[in-house]
Amino acid sequence: MRNRVGRLFLVGLALTAVMGARSEAGVTRAVPAATAVVPRTGSPVVGLTVSQLWLIERLRRVAGLDFHGQTRPSWLRLTSLIVPPGFLTDLTQVSGARPTGDVRPQNLRGLVAVCTKPGDQWRPRIWGENVVWVDWRNDYTTDVDIYAWSPEGGERAVCTAPGFQNEPVIWDNRIVWTDDRNFDVSSTDIHAWDPANGEYVICNAPLWQHSPTIYEDNIVWSDERNFVDTGADLWGWNPVRGQYPVHIAPGFQEAPALHGGTLAWTEEYGPAELEYDIYASIGGGPAQAICTVLGWQLSPAVYEQTIVWEDWRNDDGNRSNSDIYAWDPVNGERAICTAPGHQEAPAIYGDIIVWEDDRNAEETGHDIYAWDPINGERVVCNAPGDQTVPAIHGTNIVWSDARNYSYTGLDIYGFFGWDEASKADVNGDGNTDEADLQTFIEAFKRARGGDVVNERCDMNGDDRLTQEDARIFLEAWLADHAV
Repeated sequence: MRNRVGRLFLVGLALTAVMGARSEAGVTRAVPAATAVVPRTGSPVVGLTVSQLWLIERLRRVAGLDFHGQTRPSWLRLTSLIVPPGFLTDLTQVSGARPTGDVRPQNLRGLVAVCTKPGDQWRPRIWGENVVWVDWRNDYTTDVDIYAWSPEGGERAVCTAPGFQNEPVIWDNRIVWTDDRNFDVSSTDIHAWDPANGEYVICNAPLWQHSPTIYEDNIVWSDERNFVDTGADLWGWNPVRGQYPVHIAPGFQEAPALHGGTLAWTEEYGPAELEYDIYASIGGGPAQAICTVLGWQLSPAVYEQTIVWEDWRNDDGNRSNSDIYAWDPVNGERAICTAPGHQEAPAIYGDIIVWEDDRNAEETGHDIYAWDPINGERVVCNAPGDQTVPAIHGTNIVWSDARNYSYTGLDIYGFFGWDEASKADVNGDGNTDEADLQTFIEAFKRARGGDVVNERCDMNGDDRLTQEDARIFLEAWLADHAV
């Protein structure tokens, strides 16, 4: 009998959503079959499923939410009172990441599977919504290639020449990479591609050129053409000057990072390659030491005059602990994250710093974390499997992802519009779905019983879970489904 009543309720609910009408102040208005719940901002959302509506109603009851003055709205009111006129959309299932492939999404927001082709996709870089990466799908024919993806054009091959194409970077529509197709002649070279000129050689000097970085029309890389005399130096290129030396000094200047007038790099010294420090040239000035403390300082990244890097000063000698540090001319040096385990491969855009983090390696593998001065530290993605080598532009973050490693190898995933949409990702898997509704409901119930507050669910940061947190969470959850 109970199952029959439940089935009748769901049938009635579906009929209500499809055929219902509501009456307010004596005026009857037809509700279209494709009614959807939308955030108060007025942005339309992808239509919600019955199970999602059910969880929203559970949250409303658990938290005692009041929708537009209605303390206990019916299902019909829930699907109609929140809908501003003119923002009704089709009822569409929403679940998991949106795979894109060659399909242009209606709106690029939230978790996106950028590339899940067989073979490993690695080390993505991003400019705007344009993503480039190293791709092993053709490992048995052309070795390692460069591929790119954009929401307008989908996925495309940038370079599938024989040999290894590696370390891609992108600025606007120019893509630059390290290329060893002529290894027997010039070892590794620097190549580039843009839509006006196609592919062209930036530098094919003798020995190794590698680790390119790009800002506007300026490209800088680590260059070993003078290996016998000075080790590895920094050279540059732009369309006006062609090639030119940037920093020539004894030792190894590697991993350059360029933004605006700031160029940072790792400088190696010591008889047995024992130390790596961070140096920089700011505003075209001479090289200056940014960090020379004992231990390795690696992988610098730059935004304007802020420099971030991976720092091993707190390691116990077992290579088990690295942290993220930052420096700028106003605040000097500061620690961004010194959690247990490895924090590595930082990237920065604006005030947001992202990195790869293995503090929870036994539970979720390597994850992606972020920090900014307003929100502090937050999880970007801790899905099963390793998430590694992140890159960021604006609020779009991409990384290499092993969640489906058994099926497709390493993939490229991203969170687009992360800083605006991530509040609702309370279970930290990089997506906002029914699981987040369930997580918030259970956290709210436990907090009401005196349990420790789930920090991710504490929307306003007051160490309590209240109706205000529920409102903020639900608004963010709905906004993540906006189209």
